[in-house]
Amino acid sequence: MTLDHSVFRGASFKVVDPNTEDQHISMISNMPAVNKIWPIRRYHIPNLARMDKLSNPSGAINIVSENGTWGIGDEFPPHVMTQVDQLHALGCSGEGIRIGIVDTGVDWKHPALGGCFGEGCLVAYGFDLVGDEWDGLNIPKPDGNPYDDCNGHGTHVSGMIAAQTNPMNFTGVAPGVQLGMYKVFSCASTGTTDDVLISAFGRAFDDGSDIITASIGSLVGWRESPWGKVVSRIVKEGVPCTLAAGNDGFEGLFTPSDAADGDGVTAVGSFDNIVTPYLLPKGTYAFSSRAEKGSQTAEFSWLPGLPTISNATMPLRAVSNNDSVHGDACSSLPIGMDDLSGSIVLVRLGGCSPSRKAKNLEDAGAHAILFFADTFDNFDTIDLTYSAISINMTATITPAQGARFLELLDQGAQVQITFVDPHHADFALIQIPNNLTGGFASTYTSWGPTWELDFYPTVAAPGGNILSTFLLNQGGYAVFSGTSMATPFVAGVYALVMQARGEKRMPQELRSLLSSTSKANFWNDGTGSIQTLGSTAQQGAGLVQAHHAAFVKTIVGCAGVSFNDTDNLPPNVTFAFQNTANKTVACNISHVPAIGMYALSSVGGAPETMPKRMFAAAAEVGLSSDSVELEAGERATISISLMPPSEDMIYHALLPVYGGYVVINCSNNEDLSVPYLGVAGSMNRAVVLDPYVGFIPGVESSTVLSAANQTYTVPYPTINETIDLVSYYGYPWATVNLNLGTRMLRADVVPVMANYTGTTSVVNGRMIAGSVWGYPQDYIGRGSVDIVFTGLLDGGRVVPEGKYALSIRALSIFGDPETSLDWQGMTTNPFYLRYDKT
Repeated sequence: MTLDHSVFRGASFKVVDPNTEDQHISMISNMPAVNKIWPIRRYHIPNLARMDKLSNPSGAINIVSENGTWGIGDEFPPHVMTQVDQLHALGCSGEGIRIGIVDTGVDWKHPALGGCFGEGCLVAYGFDLVGDEWDGLNIPKPDGNPYDDCNGHGTHVSGMIAAQTNPMNFTGVAPGVQLGMYKVFSCASTGTTDDVLISAFGRAFDDGSDIITASIGSLVGWRESPWGKVVSRIVKEGVPCTLAAGNDGFEGLFTPSDAADGDGVTAVGSFDNIVTPYLLPKGTYAFSSRAEKGSQTAEFSWLPGLPTISNATMPLRAVSNNDSVHGDACSSLPIGMDDLSGSIVLVRLGGCSPSRKAKNLEDAGAHAILFFADTFDNFDTIDLTYSAISINMTATITPAQGARFLELLDQGAQVQITFVDPHHADFALIQIPNNLTGGFASTYTSWGPTWELDFYPTVAAPGGNILSTFLLNQGGYAVFSGTSMATPFVAGVYALVMQARGEKRMPQELRSLLSSTSKANFWNDGTGSIQTLGSTAQQGAGLVQAHHAAFVKTIVGCAGVSFNDTDNLPPNVTFAFQNTANKTVACNISHVPAIGMYALSSVGGAPETMPKRMFAAAAEVGLSSDSVELEAGERATISISLMPPSEDMIYHALLPVYGGYVVINCSNNEDLSVPYLGVAGSMNRAVVLDPYVGFIPGVESSTVLSAANQTYTVPYPTINETIDLVSYYGYPWATVNLNLGTRMLRADVVPVMANYTGTTSVVNGRMIAGSVWGYPQDYIGRGSVDIVFTGLLDGGRVVPEGKYALSIRALSIFGDPETSLDWQGMTTNPFYLRYDKT
């Protein structure tokens, strides 16, 4: 692929003859015009934490109020959370701003996305970089139409930014912008590649995008990918880029994503929506009672459970007609109770598990259960697949609907409920208040810092449980969760701020405007919160506040600070802020600590997963001044010195990540902050490669290295031969675990015989025959790595038959490749390699 763009000129290529790969790479590297060569890597859309779309794409949808829907004006909850509604009320829509989106394409036929493509349309420009049949391995066939009718991710993202008025009664953050879509996935591909992404960003830049956004990445955490380099270069050229921080928060700290970790890039984390939208199938119920004056029919919405309900009509029964009873069906039902087998039984959640309630109802003869949530927090899908075998139908309804049914039954009404198969039903959009996690950082949002301890993420935006546009052939609207949703949201906020401030600002200034005015929230682990600010390594500066960013007069020149680790602690860090108002302002400056988190679960272990172990000990922060008075236009510089929590307060070997905020409270009612983080301890001394987790399962199914002197008889290797996971059996191969990322991973072949006749070299004081084909590898994230040895060395040489061992070594963080003490490793037991002569 030719990459001819103003920010990057190069090409991607595939060596047809693998036997001469090293020769070709060396020859190309030595060309005067070539600065660097990278191997191509694959990237994916972050796995969505939730995806709720219509089972019946042709079904009608209506909005049902459930104590939390929106109405007149812009009351869309994600907009209210972030002050976007306030900018809309002032007439800001992002008009005149062009936002380039790099994604799966867009269903531009959607009425809420303009219904057309090209000049004069909402989706005004763009390109398909890969074509419809690209699988990630074959040659792309680009075309000029970025239309998508199979994935939908890019359509949801587009609606987040610029959806027009629609039946769901919401708009995008910046409905006045022009969108460009650069399609980098096809229906046949599961990922995309560096060269495709470079071309997409290069085109978006060359086509005049004022902002570029992408919800794509890879869990690596190093800034060295070629795509990441291009994104950072675009930012330096004056175009802000927003990228998804990632959805790997459950994996613990140090889970940043390429290219969100790039220099100057806005890495966007996710906060949960304050309401949870549901697209629910509708049913009907018929009832008659004296109190209700005759027979009537009404609609209701329901959440399918497992086993789900198809087409069915049943009378409704209840264990108790009291809607405040606690522990409904938590104990065995009374003997002699009427037969329940032909009815659907209404039971209130709470007091015990749904499975226990189901078992008691099953024992009483029930086959169908209609749960109703006792609180909005309990409104969820109930799975009884393995807990109550005789229960073959289950669903959940809201507290209000449950109370209505109980009211009718208490009046003596006969209630008959009709369910329609969700694949053929009409749907209702309801909004359930999210009192548990709404307004807090999403549990799935990825954590910083990067492996080089850069501040990460930058800011956060609503990403959990977000309604937006979707493919027309799949219903037109969907509710997704992920940093994929938060990222375009921030791109839209950038557009509003640009319009409100009257000119297109440099990316660094825009980042600082959003960061300094963002609102940090307390720590919430998904089950509740505590009255301490959440980690800056999770929420960054906090939730963006668009109106504040658009009109703030005290301009802070810093989006976030890293104090590195204890080995590399800077003596001080400075930041400047300026009073751009036309009158004097007085500001008080203080420090507010955030909760600290241990990165590792044990000494030498892997990072702690969610929920993480916390510590309250805070860094000792010194400020050069605690107050300042600035005349109109005057600038001040604040110096921050810091002492991490000491070893007697926290355990440094577990790499505790501390953080907090330097807070600026000014007399003009502007409250600003500068977030910071650091690591108390030594990253260089942390265990990168776990020496105790490694095995060669081709011989023994165990978690230890196979016995010494095993013999492997394998086919004579050729470079064209592909060894996949299924065919590893019978080869010498090893699985090693990287607790942390590494700048270089070596897998070297060590001759273990006195009469070795092959070529050797010495690396870090060790004689090796060469490296396993495909090694060394640079800039790797954490996780397990499979290393298979077929007899083939990097460069295409084949080792002679004989006795060998594999030496696997990882470079310590901040390590020097030329210093042997900076390498960590393990060596397999020796083995014999033989070639099949048949």
